[in-house]
Amino acid sequence: MKINRSSPPTAASFVSLLFLCLTPVYGQKAGTRAANERILREVDVQWAAAAQARDFDKVMSYYSATAIELPPNEPARKTREAIHKSWQALIKTPGASLNWKPTKVEVSESHDLGYIAGTYEYTQTDTSGKKIVDHGKYLEVMRKIDDGTWKCVAVSWNSDLPASVPKK
Repeated sequence: MKINRSSPPTAASFVSLLFLCLTPVYGQKAGTRAANERILREVDVQWAAAAQARDFDKVMSYYSATAIELPPNEPARKTREAIHKSWQALIKTPGASLNWKPTKVEVSESHDLGYIAGTYEYTQTDTSGKKIVDHGKYLEVMRKIDDGTWKCVAVSWNSDLPASVPKK
């Protein structure tokens, strides 16, 4: 068989070459994205462990300087000081225990923004000694900052339990 090397390439050969050239780039992006999602999941697990250990400084280290919390049935906490006060109160509450676990993690194609959705359980003891348990879901928006670490820029949560009706 004689090969004619002077004929121009066909459209099919051009598309095949383009596909072969671009495959490693997209594979690498997908791998980097998956790696970032694993890292982000681990960050959230470590953050929950810090809360369980009542390590206040470690808990606060996961927030960005401009973070906002959107708690249920309360005004937004728009300053680091407000977030700080809420964690101090939680950590000092007798019998309080907060744990959460991520169930879904996604990272943007730019690899610098992601979100974590998950479930939480909060337990405390009321003034009569009765154990109170709440469970629900949360959503954290995380940003990768210049040093490569992930920080929470926004978080919101709410209970899966029915709303309580005030007694008259």
